[in-house]
Amino acid sequence: AIPNIAPTKDGIQVYVALKKGGMYKSINLTSPVNNEFSTSSLTIKQIFPNPIHESMTVQIDGVKGNDVEIEIIDIMGKRVFTERFTNVNQGTNTINFEELNLTAGNYFLSISDGYEFVSKSILIIK
Repeated sequence: AIPNIAPTKDGIQVYVALKKGGMYKSINLTSPVNNEFSTSSLTIKQIFPNPIHESMTVQIDGVKGNDVEIEIIDIMGKRVFTERFTNVNQGTNTINFEELNLTAGNYFLSISDGYEFVSKSILIIK
């Protein structure tokens, strides 16, 4: 019978039943992967003003990577604006956009930090 397996700080042992009988017990196996994870997730905290005339400010939180890509997508699914920001701080960031030059209508603002993706609707008026 295979014993109850429970990981310890020293790793975990693996037991394998051998084809001709008997059992193989491994050495303690460890992983370089940290089992801790952050419960915070990427969020768009605020978009202002919304409706938008020509410029907007976007406040995002929960950034995990160093790069953030922001896209604006029209209701037909076409990307009408893309900008990548490098060396972004983890946590809360405020990003300003001037002169978007988009026609009036409904759009989706999507943000990705390489780990997560989030989207919100925006309205552009003239």
